[in-house]
Amino acid sequence: MRILVAVLALVLSIGPAFAAGIARQGAFIVPGAGFDFAILAGEITNQTPGDFKAVLASQPNIKTLVLSSDGGTMAGALLLADEVYRRGINTYIPPKSICQSSCAYVFFAGAGRLDQGELGVHHFYGGDSNAASQLGVTDIMGILTGFGTPQAVINRMLRTPANAIYIFNSEEVTQLRIDRNPSQLDATLAQFRQLPQEALTAMGTSPGSQPETTTASSGGGNTPSQSVALRHL
Repeated sequence: MRILVAVLALVLSIGPAFAAGIARQGAFIVPGAGFDFAILAGEITNQTPGDFKAVLASQPNIKTLVLSSDGGTMAGALLLADEVYRRGINTYIPPKSICQSSCAYVFFAGAGRLDQGELGVHHFYGGDSNAASQLGVTDIMGILTGFGTPQAVINRMLRTPANAIYIFNSEEVTQLRIDRNPSQLDATLAQFRQLPQEALTAMGTSPGSQPETTTASSGGGNTPSQSVALRHL
């Protein structure tokens, strides 16, 4: 909810020139001409993969998906992740942004990956009724391995209860090689820094800032309602 409120605040509060260039498609924000990225800002639903295809049809130059999501349905996330992977799209978590629960599947599908925010994982939770949620643990592990997810990250997912979130700190991001080919995002980072400060504030991000420590998280639609953030376990 707070992400959706922030998105509305972005459209209503920023300058007319920028607001006029913004396109919305479901949970996606598309800055428009001159930017090679789209922003996922909100819950992932089973409609999200279709919305992303519509975004790509309207903006075929998109090379990076910027992530700011608490998660959502496993089915929607896996299908979105597959689209990202097949198209060779990069993924980016900006400073102070959150990508947790099923959003993590999308992040690890990126051809180039860069985590400067809060990446949170937990054990697979098949709470939605879509057939994709009936995949076994082995199947999901195979998908993540196919994306090039480090085995240590998969192990951490398996060790973290479904009603908790494990957030990787900056040292772990480096040690576990969570980032991949970050130089592929250089152009995106330069463009992202050109977004008006009002837009960055509305997203809860600021160029060069460090992630804030959180002690609890709602976990998004892919987790039970109570979730605790864990670190350095």
